[in-house]
Amino acid sequence: MEIMNSKSAPVVSQNAPNPLQIFELATGFMRAKHLFVAGELGIFEKLAEGPATFDELAAKLGTPRRTTRIVADAVTALGLLERQGDKYRNSALAQAHLSGSGGAVDMRPFLRFWNRLSYKRWLGLEDSVRQGKGVAGEFNFTPEE
Repeated sequence: MEIMNSKSAPVVSQNAPNPLQIFELATGFMRAKHLFVAGELGIFEKLAEGPATFDELAAKLGTPRRTTRIVADAVTALGLLERQGDKYRNSALAQAHLSGSGGAVDMRPFLRFWNRLSYKRWLGLEDSVRQGKGVAGEFNFTPEE
């Protein structure tokens, strides 16, 4: 029998397989959405200029302190930012591929595509399967896209 502990992580009985993989799959959209939001806000570009406290980062982004901190901490947990003391900076991976100044493959256009176009389509997958229709629909691109 499986129950949830106080941290909302699955607790497994001795006879059942560990559901951790299911838990990680089911919550993967949260990690992706934090990555997309950090990209849309320009967090990686701003931190390419140098380390910043979350107050400094919020001021550069023009976003509220509380929500800036939530996103910065989430992206830190993903390994895309690093925190030393009260300052955040890009990890090597984010600096190379998400800052626009890393000289490597720029993943920012992919993030925009996945967030603005693909993610929304996938939200309708259940209805598409039930109705026997595709999820693609009509794309309405902005000039930037």
